[in-house]
Amino acid sequence: MTTYSSIVAMCNRINDEAENGDQITHRVKLNSLKSLLKTLDQISDDALKARTLANYARELLFVGEVASAHDAALKALDLARNLEDKDLNLKAINTLGNVHNQAGRFALALDYYHQGLRLTEYKDQKVNYKSTLINNIATVYNSMGMKEKAINYYYEAFELARKEFNIKSQYLVAYNIVDLHLEQKQLNEVPTYLNKMAVCLKSVKYLEGLYFIVLSKYLSIQEQYKDAETELKKAELLFEAEEDLIGLNAVIFERVKQLYRTGRVEDAFVLCQKVVENSEKIDDHEILRNALKMCCYLTEKLELVDIGFENYRKLINYDEKLMQNLYEASIFQLTEKTEIELNEKIKENNEKLFENMRFIHEVSKDISKEQDYDTLIELIIQKLKSFVACDAIVIGLYDKEKALITRRTMYHDGEISSTYDISVSNKSSLAAWTIRNEKEVYTGRNTQLKLYDFESLNVNFLEITVPYETVFYVPLVNDNEVIGVFSLQKYEPNGFDYYELEMIRVFSSYISIAITNALKSEQMKILNRTLEHISRRDGLSGLLNRNALNEDVKKILNTVRADDLEIATILCDIDFFKEYNDQYGHLEGDHAIKSISDVIFKEASVFTPYVYRFGGDEFLVIIPNADYEKVKTLANKMLVGVNELNILHKDVGVNKRVSISIGVAIFEHYDVDTSEDLLLKNADIALYGSKRVGRNQVQIIKF
Repeated sequence: MTTYSSIVAMCNRINDEAENGDQITHRVKLNSLKSLLKTLDQISDDALKARTLANYARELLFVGEVASAHDAALKALDLARNLEDKDLNLKAINTLGNVHNQAGRFALALDYYHQGLRLTEYKDQKVNYKSTLINNIATVYNSMGMKEKAINYYYEAFELARKEFNIKSQYLVAYNIVDLHLEQKQLNEVPTYLNKMAVCLKSVKYLEGLYFIVLSKYLSIQEQYKDAETELKKAELLFEAEEDLIGLNAVIFERVKQLYRTGRVEDAFVLCQKVVENSEKIDDHEILRNALKMCCYLTEKLELVDIGFENYRKLINYDEKLMQNLYEASIFQLTEKTEIELNEKIKENNEKLFENMRFIHEVSKDISKEQDYDTLIELIIQKLKSFVACDAIVIGLYDKEKALITRRTMYHDGEISSTYDISVSNKSSLAAWTIRNEKEVYTGRNTQLKLYDFESLNVNFLEITVPYETVFYVPLVNDNEVIGVFSLQKYEPNGFDYYELEMIRVFSSYISIAITNALKSEQMKILNRTLEHISRRDGLSGLLNRNALNEDVKKILNTVRADDLEIATILCDIDFFKEYNDQYGHLEGDHAIKSISDVIFKEASVFTPYVYRFGGDEFLVIIPNADYEKVKTLANKMLVGVNELNILHKDVGVNKRVSISIGVAIFEHYDVDTSEDLLLKNADIALYGSKRVGRNQVQIIKF
């Protein structure tokens, strides 16, 4: 007979295994906990239910079931809030924070983590959670692109973990420090923290997969690709054994990057598409966005226009959601829900900060919708000058390949205008200094400028004066890459206060995202035009294809009917082309088609844009505003031009050369029965006449 105490004992055992069973896979843990939850319905033990639900949510997260993990974690927290066990509250809160963090809901994640931090201040709290929570907060800032803030929190978390004697936390924080340094190509401290991870591994062997991932990244950056793949394979085997889908997704994405670095672009692209699919399934926002970016880059390399277009569209949609998440996270910061310690001056002036944030939020909604770059820049300038008192605004893009600040737009003397490009090496330009050093510069107080790094204006800018006493330049950064520079300027000295400077800094992040999206939109338009061009063009000849003909013919006939114009169709066929292919081969056949199509296009495009490759060896020209003499002259020029190519066709060719036969149908008046079929049918009749009288001829029939 099953007793209450035996059920409790079983529940505790399964939870112990979920929390400490390092050799048990996540899927096995998940199934055990799922069965346990059904058993718990028989007893009234909220503490045990909360513990089980928190563990269940964590395992759901590992296998990528984020929505279910959220529901389970929320139930755990609801139960835990009524209990006096602070450790259980902390566990539920941290799990729920992790759920929101993985899904990219930064504000909610930060809110839960800081609820946890407040609970760590209670004296009866037993488990050391503070380093874990601060590590998680740092991870959120890292995801939001606030790298400097993230690394400072990581260092703080590592010291706390060391004081707590929390080996697992030390290991995870060291992993995040290494990963962030590798991402930014800052390798000095990587060996130190890799060693710290290796020392911790004696106690947390089950987390070894993370060590192998960052070690593989480190080796790959140093171009030790074979060794990097060996370490990556070790990580993959561990994550597969643990059924850890998040870890496996990270491994696959790292392999994508290694494939690209070693020149296997097509393989990288195929695998990267798989990463996007995986990330969407498991709601892994961090890797999803990076994988989408990588897919866009690889499609450009491979010239996969249609796929590239779709990936850019996905990325733009994703960035719009990211912008909203960043705004929400900023609001949580200002309401003291995410900062461990807020400056007293900020606390006293929340009203001013909220006014700035409201402005940023409203403007961000407007600029996120604008997809045209030039219109976007004008919109940003108009919004800024309406809110911040300034005399000049400058926005420019950074072209890394050309080492130039380009597409510079300036607001000055009440007007918005485009201005000249500036070399990034220019030592008289604060904008160039900002790009080179990837740092802001403010002339209203002591700056980081050094005399040896700056030259007077007249050295590089002849006959130019700068009347502005206050200049604030901020680098525009997106995904750890400087994409441009942004400046506000005033005539008077010390022109911006603390709150305006902070608002400009925050707003620069939104500008960066909006500009990036506008530039992507430009690329999408180019891709779309290219895609449209490809869909309407024959790949071999470059002429319009049958698909284009089907689209054009209705428009052509409508024009002819409306203006009562004559219309002519010219149908050309290569004489004895099958025999030519059989004798000389398909490559020579393709060369003949290309050469003949060039002649036809050269002559016909003077009179009409409607020049088509109609079939394998047939070409069609439609002239909506036809004139008998004009059409006759054109047809004969095309015939002579092909003869002058002198393409040898020994056995059956006319005069032992490749030639064409041409049939011309001229419709002197539009008739209601005139259709595409009739246009082609009558041209074919004329062409047949040309063939019948000996080929290499022009036959014209009026209708």
